[in-house]
Amino acid sequence: MRNLKTLATAENKGEELRKMGPYRLYSAHDTQIANVLQQIDPAFNFTYIKYASNIFFEVYDFPESKAGKDIFVRTVYNG
Repeated sequence: MRNLKTLATAENKGEELRKMGPYRLYSAHDTQIANVLQQIDPAFNFTYIKYASNIFFEVYDFPESKAGKDIFVRTVYNG
C-alpha cells in the first residue's frame, strides 16, 4: 500500500507508475487482504475474508489534464 502511495505522489507525477507497465499481480493471504482493507477503510469490520477474495488497484492515466500528468487509482474489492 505504501509503495502505491509513494509511486503516485505529486513529486513524480506518477512517472514511476507509468514505468511499471500495464499489469502487475501480487498474491496474499486473507490476513494481508484484511490489513489492506483496514488501511483503506478503518471503520469497516473485515473479520471474515472470503476464500479467493481479491483487491484490484486500477491506475488510470490522464495525459490531457491541466497538469499534463495526472493519474487516478480506483480500488475494487471482490469486484
